[in-house]
Amino acid sequence: MREFSSLFMRYITLIVCVLFVFKTANALLDKPIATDSRIRTFVYSQNEVFRIAVHYGYQTNIEFADGEEIQTISVGNNYAWQLSPLGRRLFIKPLEENILTNMTLITNKRTYQFELQSKDLAGLTDDELVYVVRFFYPDENQDIISPETSSVVAENDTIPAIQPYNFDYKISGPVFLAPTKVFDDGINTYFKFPKNLDKVPVIENKIGSNLIKTAPKKAKRLYFSKYYRHFFSYFIK
Repeated sequence: MREFSSLFMRYITLIVCVLFVFKTANALLDKPIATDSRIRTFVYSQNEVFRIAVHYGYQTNIEFADGEEIQTISVGNNYAWQLSPLGRRLFIKPLEENILTNMTLITNKRTYQFELQSKDLAGLTDDELVYVVRFFYPDENQDIISPETSSVVAENDTIPAIQPYNFDYKISGPVFLAPTKVFDDGINTYFKFPKNLDKVPVIENKIGSNLIKTAPKKAKRLYFSKYYRHFFSYFIK
């Protein structure tokens, strides 16, 4: 009888532990990593003029690449703007409303061309308001590794036109599984993982097809030669 009671209590304890694990896992998955529209990412090109709309009463922060230092800032209309460089960041605050001008910014690595427009608070909308501007640099991502599942384009195949990069992705679930960046060009889908990640997680599409078969353990950048909208990632111990 004592042996039965002991086994019964162990069984109850096991059920409670399993329920606790499932509840904890669900709680982690319910915490989304939001993608805020007020944080914008531009694809850098030396032949591109980047337009930034700022609002009177707000400041905007432009972030450049790691190791980049601001050397020169030249603004067409400098009396209407407060510009505060700090390391690889530039803080912009309009001092007047309805001002349109241009800005050239030179760092130790690149030259940027901007068009700045200050708007009044009366016309403020969430879609126009920008707090942070960041850049994606294709020249620094030439070492992107393609998994074995990527298709090969034959010599006689027509190569489709590459569309502007789309960063409109939202990530939910545990933070340690999340890539630092996900985007696509309408043809390929790209993932970038933290530098301190020991190994790349398993990535599956919505129907459960494993997209990585032989990805290198230390790969921090991956792309897939198909356009997907939903992914799942997890580790296998």
